[in-house]
Amino acid sequence: MAAESGEKVEPSDVLKYSTCVKKCPSADVAEAVECSKTRAMLEGVSSKYYHECVYYLAGYDLAADIDGAGDVGVSIKGQLPLRYKTVAVGDRFCLPDPD
Repeated sequence: MAAESGEKVEPSDVLKYSTCVKKCPSADVAEAVECSKTRAMLEGVSSKYYHECVYYLAGYDLAADIDGAGDVGVSIKGQLPLRYKTVAVGDRFCLPDPD
């Protein structure tokens, strides 16, 4: 496989960012995704882009005061969750829904 930038991406690299989910996610950002969090979600450079098993294109900030009330919560920068409807395939995998 080749990345758009021309760098070589091994097939096993795809699994580095895959995880087990309780049910296949929908496109509805209000619906929680229950997953087994991976090392990429919890540690390192990529972890700043994940929140509650959802990848955010602009990242997120855990130390933000969302409403100015002095409490610290999670503020999603740019509100760009990478969410799309998925379907179960063979009761083992969730793939993007072609419809």
